[in-house]
Amino acid sequence: MARVLAVGWGMADHGENLSLGEAHDLAFHLEMDRWNGRELPQILLLDIEKSVRKDLSGSEPVQLDLMIG
Repeated sequence: MARVLAVGWGMADHGENLSLGEAHDLAFHLEMDRWNGRELPQILLLDIEKSVRKDLSGSEPVQLDLMIG
């Protein structure tokens, strides 16, 4: 399972709609987080909603460490 940091500035109200273990649809930009001499991939969230897709077979799960504010 891949693990990526996701940042959603100004999206605190979206945090109430998130549920662990459920699928969500994301709109995002992928960027490099360059800080203190290190570079790591990071997702900049634009929008997030519960997924309407019911059949997730064949999908590869990704764990996101979310920072929403």
